Amino acid sequence: MNSKGAMKNLNDTSYLLAFFTTVWAIFMIVWLILRSPLPLPLGIAVTACFIALSIHIYLGAIAGYKALKSVPDDIDGNKDKKKSKQWTVIFIIQGAAMALSGALLGSFRLYEYIVPVMLFIVGLHYIPVSVLYHTKIQIYVAVPTVVLAVLGFFSLISGVFAEYAAGICSCGGAVGCAILGLWATKTVKAYTMRYGDGAKPDQQTGL
Repeated sequence: MNSKGAMKNLNDTSYLLAFFTTVWAIFMIVWLILRSPLPLPLGIAVTACFIALSIHIYLGAIAGYKALKSVPDDIDGNKDKKKSKQWTVIFIIQGAAMALSGALLGSFRLYEYIVPVMLFIVGLHYIPVSVLYHTKIQIYVAVPTVVLAVLGFFSLISGVFAEYAAGICSCGGAVGCAILGLWATKTVKAYTMRYGDGAKPDQQTGL
């Protein structure tokens, strides 16, 4: 991932990561209010931290978008365009799986199971993204995300700490998105600082 096209794709992803960090944080506070005996002020404070991180990632993505304009265009951007299309397919499949599973569980009024199942799908989708872009951080995030989702699912089935399951899974989703969002904006920033302002990218050097 050392081309302008790849960095543009990564920077665009930062906007989504900022958005979904907030979405997961909202899910978390909702489930804390509905089920969890944890103090509400604590939940509000954690949610506020995630929203602040979302804003930070979003502003970083805006800065990255502007900074990438100073980087010379790639000689051959077809490879990155192909990867962008493949990423879009992965995202669509993930969205469809989440929508279908959510609708199915909702039809049976198994609302609390929606969160761990969606978290499981999100965790799994990080793996093909990691393979596509030859990056490892998505794997590092995917493994604990999937494990947490499975634990949350079995917690609901067994009834052990079931009141915490949806809230903690939502928190895990927010943490994963925040980590990837911060990494993405930092990676784009490092790239533009190295290759911006008319500098010619060294295609043999990766970030």
